[in-house]
This record gives sequence, structure tokens and C-alpha cells, in this order.
Amino acid sequence: IRLVMCMAVSFLPLVIYLGVMDWDMDSPLIWLFIAAGAAYFPGVFMRTSVLESFSGLSPAGWWGLVRKAPLPYAGLLGAICAGGWVILSLPSGFLMDFAMAPVKLYVACVLMNMCGLFMLKHEFAGEEEDGGFSISGSAAS
Repeated sequence: IRLVMCMAVSFLPLVIYLGVMDWDMDSPLIWLFIAAGAAYFPGVFMRTSVLESFSGLSPAGWWGLVRKAPLPYAGLLGAICAGGWVILSLPSGFLMDFAMAPVKLYVACVLMNMCGLFMLKHEFAGEEEDGGFSISGSAAS
């Protein structure tokens, strides 16, 4: 449910714009809305996963995350794009899709690990000093 909500919120401006423009796909503004949704989605998806609530969908929370680490977030977006490119570049066909499933799963797991490490390092960066967060889930004493 969180995944669907993150996708809906991230790409809602694109859907509204397409609805207003009668689904005209030739407009150059479409790429702007696609890029904005693609940049917004990973951050809010990671935040809703970590916070385990829909409060992670907040644009203010997303901006706080990006503002803390703009270059690492841009690198993470680049890694996600590169991983998608690798997956889409794999040979396809009935038997090849079956044979390439472990490679696709490996790329997805590497990207999930990168997202998790990013969130661990940057989302809770200010809370470690005051004892509000620890990796084990209990407050440091």
C-alpha cells in the first residue's frame, strides 16, 4: 500500500498535467514532470519504509533529506538509473528472462542495500548525537 501511495503522490502532478492537456504526450513539460516524480519517488519511498507511516510522503521531510545530502542523493538517483539501465539491457526472451532472473534480483538487492545505507547515514544523522536513535532500535544510554 505504501508503494502505491508513494507512486501516486510522486507522479500526481504528471497525471494532472496530462489530464489538463488531454493526454498530449508531445509537450516538453512532460519530461519535467517525469523527472520531478522520478527524483521525488526514491526519497519518499525510503522515508515511508523507515518511518513505517505515510508521514514519509511529506515534501518538507523529503526536502530535509535532500538538503542534508544533495550529492549523495544525486548519486543514489544515478545508481538507480544505472541499475535500471542494466536490467533493461539484459537479453530477453522466454529462456533468457528465466536465466537473467538472478542477475536482476542481484541488481535490485544492491540498489536496496544502497538505499538502506543512505537512509541509515543521512536520515538519522542529527539524532545520533542526542541519543535519539541507534541501529539496534533502542535509545543509547
